Parts: sequence; structure tokens; C-alpha cells
Amino acid sequence: MAAQNCRKRKLDTILNLERDVEELQRDKSKLLREKVEFLKSIRQMKQKVQSLYQEVFGRLRDEQGR
Repeated sequence: MAAQNCRKRKLDTILNLERDVEELQRDKSKLLREKVEFLKSIRQMKQKVQSLYQEVFGRLRDEQGR
């Protein structure tokens, strides 16, 4: 009887670990998708900053006649 209980606990532990692994894999996939979106946003913001920089300093040069 003790051996049977031990095998059942072992099987339960394995099943719980498999569920945990699946959940962690889903979390990892979600985080990777978020990372891609954040990197895309950062790239767009850098482009916007560069564009604004050029516009502002272009106007300053025009106002000063340079």
C-alpha cells in the first residue's frame, strides 16, 4: 500500500510539474510578444525624436538665417 501511495504522489508531482512548465511556456511566449512590441515602440519613438530634432533645429537655423 505504501508503494502505491508513493507512486501516486510521484505521478501527481509529475503532472503538476508538467502543468507548471506549460504555464511558464505560455508566460514566456507572452513576454516575448510584449518585448517585440516594446522594441517596435522604442524604434518609433526614436524616429519621432529624430524627426522633431531635425524640425526644431531646422527652424532655428532658418530664423537665424543660417
